[in-house]
Amino acid sequence: MSSILGGSSAAVGLIPGTTSEPTTEPAADAAPESPAFLATPAEPDAQPAAEAGRRLIVRLVGGEELELGEFEDRGDAVEAAQELVGRFNSAEASGAWPEIEGRFLRPASVTSIDVLVRS
Repeated sequence: MSSILGGSSAAVGLIPGTTSEPTTEPAADAAPESPAFLATPAEPDAQPAAEAGRRLIVRLVGGEELELGEFEDRGDAVEAAQELVGRFNSAEASGAWPEIEGRFLRPASVTSIDVLVRS
């Protein structure tokens, strides 16, 4: 029976050192480009006269939103969001589902954790 992959020659080029073509590697002193989404956010041009409160929202794959709290200070809301991201990262690494507001959420079901201006 013959293989569709063509026997042992199918691995040529897939395993380092098995191809006869030269490989091009970036220069050791060249820094890799960062994706645009990792760039430092621009500072807003003007601060609002009175800072509005913030809401912490978890968005799930199906579009459902869970409001987890309200904060008077943006910094407190961002800190809570970062703590929540850490909980989901730890849970994903261990295979656990964290309990959030009485629900056990699969980490892959979370699409974003948002800090929104309270309206």
